Amino acid sequence: MHRAKKHAWRTLPIEDEENSNEPSLAVERAVGSLDLREELLSDDPFYRSRIAAAIIALPDKNRRVIELIMREIPIDSSDDSVMTIRKVIGVKSEKTVRNRRDEAYQMIRKALSNGDGHD
Repeated sequence: MHRAKKHAWRTLPIEDEENSNEPSLAVERAVGSLDLREELLSDDPFYRSRIAAAIIALPDKNRRVIELIMREIPIDSSDDSVMTIRKVIGVKSEKTVRNRRDEAYQMIRKALSNGDGHD
């Protein structure tokens, strides 16, 4: 029975957000991305300050992508009238935006793990 359930989940299609080429929030969470808006709402003020400091410490190109993500601007869209991160930062490929986002997430995770015994 367990194998059947596991197989059923693996065969579900990956959904994308409406009017964009981005994967759904469920997919993003499954692959380990950060929901920084939610993280910044943590009940722990020390943790919130560490997240904010990690974002501020990012290189400009990564921080800018993260700030736009936190404003809920989509990475890209098939609708030319939609303002996207790709357009705002002036790159040709959404892959460039995703790479900068992923680099930023990696740097934030590393900053959060420093000092709490996970190095």
